[in-house]
Amino acid sequence: MDEARRRGIQTDIIDAEGGLFRLTHGGRSIRCRESLSELTSAVALSICDDKRMTRRIVEQAGVVVPERIDAEDPEATRAALKRLGAWWSSPRAANRARAWRWASRTWTPSKRPSPPPARSARKC
Repeated sequence: MDEARRRGIQTDIIDAEGGLFRLTHGGRSIRCRESLSELTSAVALSICDDKRMTRRIVEQAGVVVPERIDAEDPEATRAALKRLGAWWSSPRAANRARAWRWASRTWTPSKRPSPPPARSARKC
């Protein structure tokens, strides 16, 4: 919102808790929620919400993407832990990003998310 104001675009908070606001410039007004606008299609939203689909589309477009480890495959997770030592994993759906999991060599596959280590708990 600071950037919009800097550019002379009027900003109005509609629902702070829900992240809903309105941008107005000249005679045009657009409602937005966080980084999405009312112009974002349902198809675009569903693509962005599914991390696997997003990854495939981006990779097919020629963008280099990081390795993906199938956390539901115990052998794949053991091999990755042996090779990498530790990693963060997040849920498939983007809107459930609070359920991140920390994996280390002492980790065993579990459906329950564990809290991040204290040194990594800060927000990026």
